[in-house]
Amino acid sequence: MASTQIITEPDAARELAGGWDELAVACSLPLCAPGWMLSWWTHLAPAGGELRIVAVREGAELLALAPWFVQRGEGGRIEVRFLGAQISDRVDVLCRPGRERDAAPALR
Repeated sequence: MASTQIITEPDAARELAGGWDELAVACSLPLCAPGWMLSWWTHLAPAGGELRIVAVREGAELLALAPWFVQRGEGGRIEVRFLGAQISDRVDVLCRPGRERDAAPALR
């Protein structure tokens, strides 16, 4: 059974760097690697943005990771966006290949 963790602090996100990087490589999405995304967050995050990385685990294994942040949009609505989305054109939810059906329910 998969479990979900919501990460709101950069230091906690950095603790996932090893597994996160493995997922980025497995998914062929280098702009989703933690080195790039967390640097973007540190230097270019929008004012008022709040980190919301969703990590899906099965035991110690990182199955999926959604590198998101939230911010207030027009009219006060909450918008969910990918880290680096404004300047990176290939960002997505990362999932260990072949485990998508196991991880998807935890990301709902």
